[in-house]
Order: sequence, then C-alpha cells, then structure tokens
Amino acid sequence: MSTYWISLTFEKAARRKKHRRGSKGVTLVELIVCISMLAVLTGLAVPSFSNLLSDWRRDSAIRDFMGDLQLARSTALRTSRTVVMCASTDGVSCANAANSSDWRQGWIVFSDLNGDGALGNTEPVVVLRGALTGLQQMQSNIAAGQIEFRSNGLLRRGNATVTVLPRGTDVQRTISIRINATGRAFLL
Repeated sequence: MSTYWISLTFEKAARRKKHRRGSKGVTLVELIVCISMLAVLTGLAVPSFSNLLSDWRRDSAIRDFMGDLQLARSTALRTSRTVVMCASTDGVSCANAANSSDWRQGWIVFSDLNGDGALGNTEPVVVLRGALTGLQQMQSNIAAGQIEFRSNGLLRRGNATVTVLPRGTDVQRTISIRINATGRAFLL
C-alpha cells in the first residue's frame, strides 16, 4: 500500500513540474508584436479623440453660456429689474472696450439696480463665470459686450450673436448662438 502512495505522489509532482514548464510567460517576439499593435491603435485613436475633446469643450461653453442667458432672462422677469450679462476679464467688473466682445475670459450676470450697465458694489451678482479653456474664439457682434434684459425679458438692443470656435479646429466646426429681440437663444 505504501508504494502505491509513493508512486502516486511522484506522478503528481511530475505533472506539476511538466505543467510549470509550459507556462513560463511570453516571448520577446510576442511582446514586441503586442506593443507595436498597441502603438498603431493609439495612433489611430488620438486624432479622433482630440476632435472629440475640442467639440466637448465647445459644447460645454455653449451650454454654460445659454444656461446663464436663460437664468439672466428669468431673473429679469422674476425681479422686474434689468439684468445685465457682460464679458469680464477679471471677474470683478465688465470688460473694457478693447476686449468687450471676447467672452472666453468669462462673464458676469448681475441685476442692474441703478441702470448704468456697470456692476456696482450694491448690485447683486447672479452668476460669475470664470475663463473657459480650449476655445479659439467666443466673440459677439455686440460692441459693448453686454446683453441687457429688460424687466419684461426683452433685449434692450436688437439681436445678438455669439460665435464659438474650439481651439485647433477649422471654421466648419463653428457654432453660433443667436439671441433674438425677445430674449430667447437658439443655435445656428
């Protein structure tokens, strides 16, 4: 009986040893083939991913801008006061005339209690939006860089258009936001 157990133990050990010999890992050739396939797939994916990322940044800026426009209009209707949305380079005041139509640096939405179109110390800020990244252009056709909503929700001055272009892309990827005289915004 004991020789049977001894031979059985040796057979198990031989099988384990044989099994270990077959699974030592990958060869250098297999590793090089896998790395080269990974490099080719990465090379194909990067350009489409960069376009996807730039479109995502453009769409995010558009969503933020249109959301803040709607909030400014609804605040004007709710409070029965003029609400101003202006481009801002410092986050404290509206932009000066040189950069007033560039919205990439951010914007401020505030209730204009005294009607002067400038943010005063006592005027409540509704939204303060910081600089947006990844945009080549976010320009408006408004010379003053201000969109003013009257207390009835209508724009103070005609129609406005803001053009958004992501960085590193062509002009065909441009989307424009049109704000009509009634204060409603839509995409072109």
